[in-house]
Order: sequence, then C-alpha cells, then structure tokens
Amino acid sequence: MFQSILFPIDFSDACKATARYVRELAELTGGTVTLLHVVPWRPAWYGAADVYSGGDDHQRVRALKKVQMSALANLRDEYFSEIHCQIRIESGCVAKQIVDYADHSRVDLIMMPTRGTASTGRSLIGPTTAAVLRDASCAVWTSPHSEKLKPFTGFHSIVCAVAPNAIPGGYVNEITALGAVFESTVTFASAITSTNAFGEGCRVLTLEEYPESALDQLVAGSRCPVYVEVGPVGHVVRHVAEIQSADLIVLNRRRTPPWFGEFETHAYEIILESPCPVLSLPARAAAASINMSRERYTQERYAFAEACC
Repeated sequence: MFQSILFPIDFSDACKATARYVRELAELTGGTVTLLHVVPWRPAWYGAADVYSGGDDHQRVRALKKVQMSALANLRDEYFSEIHCQIRIESGCVAKQIVDYADHSRVDLIMMPTRGTASTGRSLIGPTTAAVLRDASCAVWTSPHSEKLKPFTGFHSIVCAVAPNAIPGGYVNEITALGAVFESTVTFASAITSTNAFGEGCRVLTLEEYPESALDQLVAGSRCPVYVEVGPVGHVVRHVAEIQSADLIVLNRRRTPPWFGEFETHAYEIILESPCPVLSLPARAAAASINMSRERYTQERYAFAEACC
C-alpha cells in the first residue's frame, strides 16, 4: 500500500513542513517518492513571484527549469537522502500536470498541503490542491495544518467518514484493509444533517432512530464502532476525530455526473474542519455509478416529457 508516492513541490513553507511526514510514511511503507515541480506557462499560479509572468517564453521557461531542478535536487538531498527518491520538472498548468503525471506513472498516492504559494489567503484550500482533489484518480493526502504536523509513526487511529444511506462495500473493505496494514483502530463517522442541526448541536443517534440507514450492515460487516450524529458534516467528523484522537481521517471522494454537479461528498468541508491529515480515496465504482445515474436521468426525462404531453 502506497508504494508510489507523488509529492508536488512549490518550495513553500507548508510544502517543506510536509516533507518530513512524506519521507517518514515512505520509510514505513518502503515506497518510492517522486518530487514534482511544475513551472507554469502563464501567471496562473495566483500569488506567485513575478518571475513566472513571462512563462510563455520558451527560453525563459528552460532557464527557470534549470534553476528549479537545482533547487529540487537540494530539497531531495535535505529531506529524502535515505529513501528511493526521484525528481521531475514539468511545465504547463500546475494541477493538470500533477494529475496527468500521477495517471501516467500509476501513482498510488499524492501528498500535498492544502495551501502553498498558490493560496490566496481567503481559503485554507488553494486552487491547485482543490483541482487535484477534484480530478485525481488516485488517493490524495492533504493536511490543513502542515506547520503542526507531528512526526509520522503510523496511523494508530483512523476515522472514516461515511454517508448514512450510501456506503459502497468496496470502500468499507479498503478502510478495513488500511487499518489492518497499519494496525490501526478504525471508527466510522456519519453525519445526519437537518434544518435544526445548527440549533440543537451534535448528538449521537441510535440506528433505530434512523431506520433507513445502511449503517447496520456496516456494523455487521466491519465490526468497527460507528458514530451517527446530527449536525453539519465537517463538524461531526471533526468531533468524532477529536474523541478518538485520530491521526487520519478518510473520506470517499465520489463525484456526480457532470449534469448533476461536482462533489457528491463534503470533501472540502471535512478537510477544512479536520484536526488531522485527511486521506481521500477515489470511488472505485465511479463509472458504474455514472452510467446508472445517466440511465436513470434519461428515463426520468422521458417520463417527464410524456407526462407533459
């Protein structure tokens, strides 16, 4: 698990603070690390230095690549000298190059802070990290508190966020396998949102109070504790993570078909609220789900047209 790790480098303080954590995870798993720096073609990296402004000039890009390759080698020697680590320089759209490289190289895991030099200061999730979370086909690890990261000694307590009435079986199997590999305790957390959630605060529900839930099958299948609370998703997951002293939160990064919108899960909300790093896993059955949704959407559209006639 996590035998190939991609670590995008922007030379920010948050990135350097994350480097030791990446190295320690690679040491534990025996994985290889690729340090990737992307030189933008145009000043699309908001907040970047003016040196990127002329990115469309090929000679300027080549010169910048040479300088950044030297800086990347120095960072590798400083943080990753004891593990198998390679460095790579690309140019183009930063997020797209990260995702494309991960797909082409069949990377298991992308690790990056939620913000770096690309952060606008108005959000804890920078545009590059947000785009990678949206488009990557592999697992993505990120942390909203890179400067407070503790030395990595394994995942001792994992909290897994699940929707109360839509729990993919493969997702549960992945989480239990992850827990087994790292000898972790696994806890499932599910939030039931309601119009009164903010007023009444979070409270633990029993399965009998939510009879339509798929959580009873989860309990029987995984034998892990399950917290079901009323409240905003990010708040509930954070609350359970604090109770369990979690050092990792896992979520299922599903996406709806294009005509329905973007994320089906509350990925950004959970990451922003999280007291610890978050690992987002891609939905393995995304294609099947999209095909089923497309078929259902087509049937409902035709049924609506016939009713109107």
